[in-house]
Formats: sequence, C-alpha cells, structure tokens
Amino acid sequence: MISPRKGISPKNDPDTLNLFFTGKCNLGCHYCFVDRTCLHNTTVTGDALKKSIDLLLSRPGQEKRLSYMGGEPTIEFALVKESYNYAKEQAQKKGITLEATLTTNGTLLNQEMIDYFITNKMTIKLSVEGDKATHDQNRPFKANPKRSSYDKIMDNMAKIDGDGLRLAVSMVFTPRDIDGLLDRIQFLNSKGFGWIDFYPELYAHWELRDLEKAQKFFLEFEAYYVGLFKEKKKAFKNSRIDVVVNDVKIDKMQHCKKVHLNAQEEFYVCDKIFSLDAERRKKYVVGSVKKGIDVEKRSRKLLDLHEEFLQESSLKCAECSIYQYCFCPLGHFIYYRESKKNGDGKAGRNLLKSFCFFSKVYTRSVLSIKMALTHYPEFMKMYNIRS
Repeated sequence: MISPRKGISPKNDPDTLNLFFTGKCNLGCHYCFVDRTCLHNTTVTGDALKKSIDLLLSRPGQEKRLSYMGGEPTIEFALVKESYNYAKEQAQKKGITLEATLTTNGTLLNQEMIDYFITNKMTIKLSVEGDKATHDQNRPFKANPKRSSYDKIMDNMAKIDGDGLRLAVSMVFTPRDIDGLLDRIQFLNSKGFGWIDFYPELYAHWELRDLEKAQKFFLEFEAYYVGLFKEKKKAFKNSRIDVVVNDVKIDKMQHCKKVHLNAQEEFYVCDKIFSLDAERRKKYVVGSVKKGIDVEKRSRKLLDLHEEFLQESSLKCAECSIYQYCFCPLGHFIYYRESKKNGDGKAGRNLLKSFCFFSKVYTRSVLSIKMALTHYPEFMKMYNIRS
C-alpha cells in the first residue's frame, strides 16, 4: 500500500486558480460535467474576482496561473478584461510571473477579444470536435439545437485576424465517436492548429468493445504522431505528451497545485466536484472569497481523499508501473463514492475502471512516442527537451 502522507508538505500551496466564475453558457454540451442547477444565471462580481486573484498572488511562489472557465467566459468578456488587467498589475508589483488561459466554445469570439488575447499573451483553448457532424451532435445551442455551433465557430475564425494568437484545440471523444477520432485529429492538424488535446468522456459508460476501439486508436495515433516527425510533416503539440516527457513522478494526487472558484464565490478542492449538486458539494469547500483560501483544510482534504481512494478503489495503484504518470483520479473517486450513496454503484465502478484504462493506454502511448522521438531535433525543440 502506498502511504499518501509520506513526503507531502501540509503547506501544499496552490499556484493555479481555475475560475468557474459564471454559470452562463449558450451551449448545452451533452458531456459537460458541471451541474449548473443553481448557477444558470450566476456570475462572480468584479470585486470578488479581484479578491480571489489577490488570494492567489498572496501565496508563496513567484509563478502563478489563472484559468478562465465557465459556463462560457466570453459571455462575461468585460469581467475577464477587468480582472486580468488587475491581475497583471498586481503580479508585476509583486514580481510574480503570471500566465493565463481561457477556455471557450468559440461561438462568441470576435476581433476585439482576439486582439486582447494576443496583446496580453493569453492562451485560448477552443472546444471543437474536429468535424461538423460530431461537434453539432455533442455541442448544440441551447436556444436552437438545430443551429450548427460548428459553423458559427468556423465563421468566427474565418473573420478573425488571429496572427500571433496562442490557440489550442481541446476535443472530447465518446463511445459514440471513437471510430473517427484519428481522422478528426488529422483534419485539425491540416487546418493549422498548433496545439491539439483530446480527452475521453469519462462519465460515459464505456463497454468492453468501446475500450478495444480506444486501444486501437491509441496505437494508430502513436504511429501517426511519430510519422509526422520522421517524415518531416507539420506536427502539433499535445498537453499530455508535454507533461509526460517533461515531468518526473508527477503524482497529481499528492502534489495538486490547483484551487477552484465557482460562481457562488466559494473555493473547492477539485473541479470535478462541480458534477455534484449544490448540497453534496458543501463538504469539499476549502474557503470563500470573503474568508480566504484555507490552505491547511485543502491539504488535509487532499490527503484524506488520497488515502480513501487507495483503500476503497481496489485499483491496485501500488502495483502499477505508470502510477507516477496517472491522471488524478480524486474527482472521479468522489463521483464514484456519491454514486454508491445514491444506489448507482455500478456506474461509479465503471467510471473508475474506464478512468484507469485511459490513464494507462494514454500514458503508455505517450511514453512510446517519447522513446521513438527523443533524438529528433524538431520534437526536442517543440517540447523544450534538453539532450
């Protein structure tokens, strides 16, 4: 058994603030994990956003990160500008290096926004599924489900001068569309997207046949990605590859550096907790804008969750050769545990098993890519790997 408390500092200070600062969203994505039953029209005030930023910048460390999420953050673009202008000013006064990302569905993007993102060197994560049919099936407009959100995104991107924009694409794949995933990645690469991420919908029910298709995909992706460098073709960057090739002994459970603000001005220990309803979330609150971030409570909560996960999950993590590279399972463990309380333990167990499967198959594919490409100069340069 792994001891979750060994080598963990109780002062495990957060350096990243994820701002789920508005519950407003114009899409109804089928696999959005956020339960917004109490957040539909709720948005954090400008003063509260600034206070939350102050709390982050007051923690030890000279490198900090802000991530604007939602809902759809561009609905409240004025708040994004106001708060980030403030964050930059305060960080500069304190000598802190500040990075920022904004995750958007892309349907509201305009030139004013893009100009701001470029000027302020913000990274934009665009949620798009690669092809129109898959995207529109999974990401319909709330007000008019028959209207194509994919066409709207592409129309926006065609009108925008995005030269110099730090743009990443984030895809979610499901059991329904795993068959065409590699084609969609190739399509996005052909369109010039320099950063492409893809993640499974872990709250879906993955049958054995679906997992077999996923395993086949990762083998095909590995061959495709390695081939891009060997054949000197245009290649894209991927966050999972970046993390694995540059980090040693990641262990996200023990060294989580993120704290999460919701639209009701409360801080939480994990973003996946937002999949729970408002009442069940309460036990995972680790502060508020008014009271501050309780770093000690946050650290204890992470330690307790880690220990409980290892005892209850039956996943035998201590015997796993890639444990150090695993995705963090704590949020999914919470969902599993809450599912058991609601009499749906089978769904929770399926989620943990599929989580474990994807952590392994994704990581092993990336490790094989690393082994195949570590002597290729373009790969080394792209991922800032020192020879």
